[in-house]
Amino acid sequence: MIRDHKAFLATLLMGSSLIAPQVALAQATILETEPDANAQPEIPEDEVVATGTFVPNEKKITSEITSVLDEDVFQQIGAGDIAAALTRVTGLSLNRGKFVIARGLNERYSNATLNGAPLPSPEPLRRVAPLDLFPTSVLSDAVVSKTFDPSFSGEFGGAAIALSTKALPNEPFFEVGANVSVNSETSFSRGLTYGGSDTDFLGFDDGLRDIPSLDANGLPTENFNTTDTLIIENQDTTPVDFGFRASGGSRFDLDGGQSIGVLATVGYSNEWETRDAIDNTAVIGAGDVLEVRNQFNRFSTENSISLNGLLTVGVEFDENHTVEAVGLVTRQSSAEARSVQGVNREDDLVRRDFTEWFEREVYLGQVFGEHFFPNFNDAELNWRATYAVAGRDAPYEREVGYIDEPNNDQGFIFEFNRFPSNNRTEFSDLDDETLEFGTDLVIPVTVGNRDVDVKFGGAYLDKSRDSSQSIFAYTGAIPVELRDSRIDLIFSDPVVDAGLIRIIRAGSAGFPQVSETGLEVFAGYAAVEAEIIPDLRITAGLRYEDSTQETLVQDTVFGTDRFGFDDLQDDFFLPAAT
Repeated sequence: MIRDHKAFLATLLMGSSLIAPQVALAQATILETEPDANAQPEIPEDEVVATGTFVPNEKKITSEITSVLDEDVFQQIGAGDIAAALTRVTGLSLNRGKFVIARGLNERYSNATLNGAPLPSPEPLRRVAPLDLFPTSVLSDAVVSKTFDPSFSGEFGGAAIALSTKALPNEPFFEVGANVSVNSETSFSRGLTYGGSDTDFLGFDDGLRDIPSLDANGLPTENFNTTDTLIIENQDTTPVDFGFRASGGSRFDLDGGQSIGVLATVGYSNEWETRDAIDNTAVIGAGDVLEVRNQFNRFSTENSISLNGLLTVGVEFDENHTVEAVGLVTRQSSAEARSVQGVNREDDLVRRDFTEWFEREVYLGQVFGEHFFPNFNDAELNWRATYAVAGRDAPYEREVGYIDEPNNDQGFIFEFNRFPSNNRTEFSDLDDETLEFGTDLVIPVTVGNRDVDVKFGGAYLDKSRDSSQSIFAYTGAIPVELRDSRIDLIFSDPVVDAGLIRIIRAGSAGFPQVSETGLEVFAGYAAVEAEIIPDLRITAGLRYEDSTQETLVQDTVFGTDRFGFDDLQDDFFLPAAT
């Protein structure tokens, strides 16, 4: 009796490769004859090997050179934010623990998106978003593309980092987790701190650091806070790090065949970090001899508080059409006390104390849709609309200088002669607002016997970025007997009211304190992707961008007139082939 052994074995092999990819199976040739019960089976010399390869879905979305991090990887490496997780990607490193550097290029050559929309930045001197603000707990994956694709923004240079929020759940769930960690260099060790407000542990200031009201000349009508935001104290034992997270979601099936999904997550963390560093400056002097000008020891303790939340609501009309709404809030506040002590270029033993408070936050609202059209060659249409605001508030950045003068047995006393560099109180804030619309269309077609994906898309970006900075300092004639007093007594109301010192506005010529900028970009692209021969795919396309940038600045110290730069307006054709 003749049986179709080949078809049966081929089916078996196909199923095995799906169940356990990456496992090689050997197939023996089977003769299509009636088997002899007494015959011994023969093992032929020739073998046919079937292999299967697992390709993550995230990598299938592009033919570019990519690296993928998903939820499993996030859990394995234990990274709390996406910036730390991306250091596991070959060719990526971090600057200051939050800005991604791709293949040694400055962070300005990389750009990050969330569900396809560009992220705003709360950093005053950087347009790129600090990725330490985005916890891995709200993300499903991160795809890092190291080659340009026409669907990417023209700002691409080093890498494009595409972040995606978590998908809607298929069944109800609720999870609660907590963590405690110990840092051998910080926990239970000496650190620095300062008073602050009663709600600092929540990451919010209770109004203690509000800037005083200003008069017509831009000067405060009252004295600054001189105790809770100024005096650095030693703490013998620095607390341990801790945090918690709660997540939940559900899915509701409707009578009409539609489904509604809800996903929510909220998290909090409180971390401490103490650093003890050496900061030296040297120059090449006479005879090409290296001369040390400044020798300082920098000791600091930073307390970082993070709060974040994600809410996603989606409607699945059927297996081919889904619309989701995403709301994301993430913020990080930090209080730092820092003391720098050493010998300056004049051989003076000096000390500078700093107290700082920073609030950084990102609020994002987005609606996006995914649509598949089986009747049109499985065409795929994705669209999005995003509004996001990033902010940075830095009230009461304070610096005070001290000196240990010769023949002085009092130790460090207040240094008033190095105004204003060693004596300042600074307030600054920044708002970065982004409105973005985008759409992408993929149409599969057949050319000859080859499958070809034809891609079209477009985007509109309207971005504004406003910042302000106010620097104040004390000046006057402080009595010698007062210079060795506590700094809060030197800057106290009685001293100011007596006219011994007064508050003035500080700044530098040519460095404006107020800026307003705007950027508008229209973009469109077309590309094709095809498998020319097995194991060889080619993507080629063209992107067009038309952009306009406006800038207005104002100097509030050396002049009140606004002045602007000429608008930067240009259009670009950006070809790409991979």
